[in-house]
Amino acid sequence: MNYTEISKFTRDEIISQLPNSKWDVIIIGGGITGAGVALECVNRGWKTLLLDKCDFASGTSSKSSGMVHGGLRYLEQGNFKLVKEALKERYFLSKKLPELVKSNRFLFPIYNSWWMYLKVKLGVFLYDVFAGKFNLKNHFRLTKKQILEKYKLINPLNLKGGFIYSDCLVSDSHLVLSILSTAVQKGLALANYVKVSPPTKNNLYYELKWDDQVSKLSGKLNSKVVISCTGVWSNNFNLSKNKLIRPTKGVHIVIPYNRLQIPTSFVLPSNDGRILFANRMGDFLYIGTTDTDFQANYDKVYAESEDIKYILKKVNEIFPTINISPNDIISTWAGLRPLLDNDGNPSQLSREELIIDNEGYINMCGGKLTTYRCMAKKAIIKAEKYLGILNKPNKTIQLNSIYFINESLETQVENYLKTSMPLTLIDLMERRLNLYRFDENNGMDNIEFISEKMASYLGWSPSERKQQIINYKEYIKLNHDWALTI
Repeated sequence: MNYTEISKFTRDEIISQLPNSKWDVIIIGGGITGAGVALECVNRGWKTLLLDKCDFASGTSSKSSGMVHGGLRYLEQGNFKLVKEALKERYFLSKKLPELVKSNRFLFPIYNSWWMYLKVKLGVFLYDVFAGKFNLKNHFRLTKKQILEKYKLINPLNLKGGFIYSDCLVSDSHLVLSILSTAVQKGLALANYVKVSPPTKNNLYYELKWDDQVSKLSGKLNSKVVISCTGVWSNNFNLSKNKLIRPTKGVHIVIPYNRLQIPTSFVLPSNDGRILFANRMGDFLYIGTTDTDFQANYDKVYAESEDIKYILKKVNEIFPTINISPNDIISTWAGLRPLLDNDGNPSQLSREELIIDNEGYINMCGGKLTTYRCMAKKAIIKAEKYLGILNKPNKTIQLNSIYFINESLETQVENYLKTSMPLTLIDLMERRLNLYRFDENNGMDNIEFISEKMASYLGWSPSERKQQIINYKEYIKLNHDWALTI
C-alpha cells in the first residue's frame, strides 16, 4: 500500500506546527463538503489546513442512507437542475471509485393510485433522459404479476405495478476518508478533534482560536480565506444573525437479511410524503430514513421509539407476513440533514446549497452527498478572488480508496490506523470497520482483539484501553435506548 500516512503520529506533527501558523485556506469541518473543498484547494496549490471538532465524517456524512443518487423525488419538486447535476456526479464517482460506489437496482412499487403510477413512470423516464450519456442502466416496468413472482413477500393488496431503476450505493464515511486521503497526498494538512472559534478579521488575515482536545494545546491561526463546512452547525459560524439551517433527523434500522430477503433494493413509499429505502449490506438489510424536525442537542442524536415504530409500521405494511419486530433490530443510527431553512414539510425541503462569501470568510450550507464536488468548485470560484490560482488544477485526479472490506480483520485495523487517523475505539468500530452497524453483536465478539491492536499502535495504557471499551459499550447503549420505551 502506497498511501500517504494519516495517523495519530502525523496528527502530532501538524498540531506541533499550528501555533501562530499562517495558511492560504483553513477549512472548518471534515465531512464530505469539507473533504471536497480541501481536495479542490490543494489541487490549486494553496496551503490548506482542515480541522474538525470530532472525527472525520462523524456528523451527517456517516449518517446518510449510503446512496449516491440523482434524487428521484426532487423531480416532483421541479428541481431539474439539481437532478441533472447529481446524475452526472453519480456516474463520475462510480467510475472513479468502482470498489466503493456501486451501481444498484431499486424497485419502486406503486399502490392504490394510478395517478401515482403515471407520476413515477414519468419520473423514472426523466431520470434516464436527464442522465443521458452518464446513465447507469435504463429503467423498466414490472407488472403486478411480475413483482409478485420476484418479490414473494410483498403485499399484493392494491398493488398497481412498479418500476426498476438504478442508482448507486456507497459507504459514506469511507467516501469521505478516501477524498481526504487523496487531498493529503497533494499536500493537505488535517487534524480531527480540534475545536475552532468563528474567525475574526485581522488586517489581511482571518484569525481563529483553536483548542486541541487531545493534547490540550491551544492557540491562534491565521488564514487569508476561511471556509466553513460545518453542516448543521452552520448557524454557529454565520456572521449574520439569520438562521441558515433547518436540521431534520433521519433514522435507520439494521436487521438480518434472512428476515427480509429481497432481490434488489426497495423503495418504501408512504402517503405522508416520506420515502424509505431498504438496502442490503452483506448479511444485513438497513432501512430508512425518517424525516422529522430536530431542535435538541446536535451532538447527541439517537433513534427514538417513535422513529422505530414508524419504520417498522411501513415495513410491515408492505411485507405483512414477516412481522419485523424491535427484537429483530441489530443496530440503529440517526443523523441530521443540514437543509436550508424554509417553511413546509421536512420531506419537501430543498437539497440545494447556499454559499455565502463575507470578504473571504465563506460559509457553505445545505447540499447533498452526491454533489459535494460541485459545491466545492463553486466555493473555489469565490476563494480565487482572494488567492489567485497558483497551479493549473489537475482534472484527472486518481482518487484513493480507503475501504478495506475484503481484508482480514487484523489487516483492516492496521490499515485504518495508518491511513485514516482514528483516535477512539468508536471511530474505528463505527466509521471504519462498520462493526457497530453490521455485526450481530455490534463488534463486541472482537472488541478485545481490536482494542489491543489499537492500544499497541496508539500507546494506550491498560486503564485507557479499558475506558475506551466502556465508552464504546455506552455508545451502543445510547443507540439502543429507544428499546426501553417502545
